[in-house]
Amino acid sequence: MIFEGGSTLPFKFSIDEYLKLAHCSLYLLEGLPDFLGCRQLISSFYNRDGKKQCSSGISNAFANVFWMYNNFPENYNMVLSKFFEIKSGQVMYMHKANYERMFENERFRPIRDTYCSFVIKKIDAGEIRRDFSIFKTSPELLEKRNFVRKEEARTITGVSNDKLLKIARSGSLKILVKEGGKGKYLINRNSLNKAITSEHALLTKREVGLLLGIHVTSVEALITSGMLTPICSNTRQYAVFDVLEVDNILKEFRGKVSNQNVVGTPFRQLIYGYNKFSLSIIKILEFTRRGLLNPFCMSGFGTLADNLYLESEVIECISLLRNDRQEKRGYYFAEVCTLLRIGEKGLHAVLKKHQINADLTIYFADGRKKRYFKCNTVDKIRYCIEKKKAN
Repeated sequence: MIFEGGSTLPFKFSIDEYLKLAHCSLYLLEGLPDFLGCRQLISSFYNRDGKKQCSSGISNAFANVFWMYNNFPENYNMVLSKFFEIKSGQVMYMHKANYERMFENERFRPIRDTYCSFVIKKIDAGEIRRDFSIFKTSPELLEKRNFVRKEEARTITGVSNDKLLKIARSGSLKILVKEGGKGKYLINRNSLNKAITSEHALLTKREVGLLLGIHVTSVEALITSGMLTPICSNTRQYAVFDVLEVDNILKEFRGKVSNQNVVGTPFRQLIYGYNKFSLSIIKILEFTRRGLLNPFCMSGFGTLADNLYLESEVIECISLLRNDRQEKRGYYFAEVCTLLRIGEKGLHAVLKKHQINADLTIYFADGRKKRYFKCNTVDKIRYCIEKKKAN
């Protein structure tokens, strides 16, 4: 027998426990083909319409119960497979619920674990739904699934159906297509989590600006300079950016926290107030990387907009920019006047008389123009002025 002492089965139960096990198991076996070779359906409940009490049928049913738990779990899984294959609808739900009542007894824990493993495989195959009673009493079992339905994926992630389809087309999702139903498929949970995590790790241009505390046009400057790399996403119509790369920019160029009462020039004022000196956001970041600018801030959780800069360092950087510009482009017209100690009218006269042209002229949309004179041209102008003074 199956009760304690001399059992040939892998379990040791008392008589009461075995009777409880047998009674609940009969609900699974009811109406299934006989597993012992008899050409008849298993029938043990005679208090039904059209049923008659039959001792041989009852004894055969109990024999199938014994066989069901022998050679565990192979025979047990065969019974479960046949149960879900044959039974359906209200009868299946009622018999299954009556069988699962035995799992309230912790002594049946090994059987319950095997049963749970079986139904998890079934739900992964899309053959049963998550509204089974075993999942209601033990919702943690749903976390062991490898696949989820399309509808549930939308609920879990909060992503629209169209977005899910775009992610699926990009090849980021592992999908199991169900047989017999158009548009019915299951999504692998691991691939779904990775895809959604990747999507959340991508930022739009506007989000990058908010995270760094800069304008969208400044984000464009970061892209052009190569400090920020745009990513082409199969799920979006526009370029996106890696949140880790943006975070690294913030960590590198955000000012150090200072508790000292030091007056500094705000980040935005540097960009807009010193723009005429070509002190762009890229130059500010380059000077910071070279250690020529050492920003500080009052909080360690701010953005670049919270940075403050020492006026002395800013002036030194502007001087470097001016020298670099003079070397590459030349001097402004006004700088030539200051350098040669001559008025604007006088300089215009010298240029016109000796037909000296600027080395570079930049025309603006509003009609203004800016002229640059390189060192050789400035020396030529100086020679003409000194020659005039000598005469």
